Amino acid sequence: MLRFLEANIASTKTPMSDILDYTHNPRVRLNDHKTGLQEIALGWKISPLGIEQQRIVWQGGSTGGFASYIGFVETSHTGVVILSNCSVSVDDFGKKILQMMNR
Repeated sequence: MLRFLEANIASTKTPMSDILDYTHNPRVRLNDHKTGLQEIALGWKISPLGIEQQRIVWQGGSTGGFASYIGFVETSHTGVVILSNCSVSVDDFGKKILQMMNR
């Protein structure tokens, strides 16, 4: 997961980084009453970071006793991966960590 994260936020350009960057482009805009504006990209969700128009590109999920989160801020090349052995969502933890990293 960390290598996948690194590939998504790398500052050096490769043929693979162009493909990954393409998947970060928003396709659908949603206005969620709980979380506010959110966009959907190819396999990613995009939420505002709340700091200088930056955005978090992220994905999370849970299954049978496990939960995970991967998120990053492209402009600052920062990201986080959380793997949990509990099926409770860790999305909010990941977003808080990214906000603290990008103050």
